[in-house]
Amino acid sequence: MRAVISQGCTAQADDYKERVAPVLLNAYSEAIGRSYENHLSSDGADTLIRFYESEVGQRYLAFQGELTAVGGRGMGRLFAGMAGADSRASTPEATKSRMQLLRLSRTFSMLIVATEDARKTGGDASGAMAIAIMMHVTAETQGYSLDRIAREYSADLPNFVEFAQSPAEMEELRALFDATDAANKAAAKVAVEVSPELNGNLNKWRNLYRSLPRNK
Repeated sequence: MRAVISQGCTAQADDYKERVAPVLLNAYSEAIGRSYENHLSSDGADTLIRFYESEVGQRYLAFQGELTAVGGRGMGRLFAGMAGADSRASTPEATKSRMQLLRLSRTFSMLIVATEDARKTGGDASGAMAIAIMMHVTAETQGYSLDRIAREYSADLPNFVEFAQSPAEMEELRALFDATDAANKAAAKVAVEVSPELNGNLNKWRNLYRSLPRNK
């Protein structure tokens, strides 16, 4: 029976890869085009293209890639209930500096911009606290990596900050948030269909486990 449960879990994971992941990717690809068109003017798009084609723009993209990876690890620690600080000493000043660096990460900056927009228009801005918690946990658990990134890109940070605060990039962040939100909604139906808790597989596995002999 253990083999049956293991096979069921493997089949569930394969089903997710085959059904949910492609839907999410396709939905995002379609949504990002619409979202950029809705948010960016021709001048804004030209500004972004020129920046990303420049040397500093190429470094900015590499910088974003590293911050995205760090953010993913930090949130993974949070959701796994392992939010303790890393072995590197975390003073309040160090944590604040790392959180300022994380504000440049699109993982968080698009959420911050969307929340601020919602607050200005009287919408739902309740996610602000969750964003702050995610950033704080990432700053605490990924201190070594964040400090390394800060050192590696120290000469570029003023240019990165200037670009991140530019009107074109602010609109790009709004476009990225809208596309991500649309893709998540499009994939939600398929995700529910393959959810072990909702499609009955979880109860089936629990019942199989309970039926196992106690001494095995």
